[in-house]
Amino acid sequence: MFNFSWNEWFVILTTFISIVLFLPFSRRFPLVVTILIWVYTVIFIETLDYIMGARPFNLYDFLDSSKYEPILVFYHFVVYPICSYTFLYFYDTYQLRGWKLVQYLAVWTGISVFYEWLCLINGVLTYRDWNLLYSIPTYPLASLLLIGVFRFIKSNLPPEIKSQMVIKNQMK
Repeated sequence: MFNFSWNEWFVILTTFISIVLFLPFSRRFPLVVTILIWVYTVIFIETLDYIMGARPFNLYDFLDSSKYEPILVFYHFVVYPICSYTFLYFYDTYQLRGWKLVQYLAVWTGISVFYEWLCLINGVLTYRDWNLLYSIPTYPLASLLLIGVFRFIKSNLPPEIKSQMVIKNQMK
């Protein structure tokens, strides 16, 4: 029998809200692009969280223990990829470059730090040798890396899939 504490319910609630917010944006990119964004995000987050959360660094824990809890699958396989997809949705829709991109990164960094703070106060994250301020430069760097991966994916698509992206961009 499962015995969920508030932090697990917070994960479930966040996952549900993420899915609901994702649905209007979910058809922006062709399926292959969506899958590649999803897979990249899962691999990136899993790797980063494992490196930073495990020995020798052990900077933070998730939920109630230092061990991986199955409910984190929701975060790593649903919430984070949805955030990445949504980030790229607006980036691609508005073709952000230059100063507008800097502003966009600042807004997303603010949203991300605020959400991380919510995770802290709701017991989803417990810092050991990490501080919320350390996340401020981390989010824009991760976002720029995501944009780089997205541009790489777009530039290497077969012509028939590129044309699907053009059609979807014209339908916005």
